[in-house]
Amino acid sequence: MKTLTQAQIAKVTFDHCRAHENVADLSDKQVWVIGYMYAGWVTDHYGAVTNHKLLEVMPEGMAEVMERFDLDREAWLASRP
Repeated sequence: MKTLTQAQIAKVTFDHCRAHENVADLSDKQVWVIGYMYAGWVTDHYGAVTNHKLLEVMPEGMAEVMERFDLDREAWLASRP
């Protein structure tokens, strides 16, 4: 089976977040950032993955990535004048 690129993992994550996660208050750009953050998490933990493997592990790690996104966003907002 063919392994997914970071962009493909991010797209699957984007679609998952829009359908299943509470991200209604986030812009598409912010959800894409989460997608790429999750792509990094997946490849750090599982290496190269196929679409089948990604769908098996999809919920795993999502809470960690969402928390990291929130912390990064809060830090960015706090640093603004």
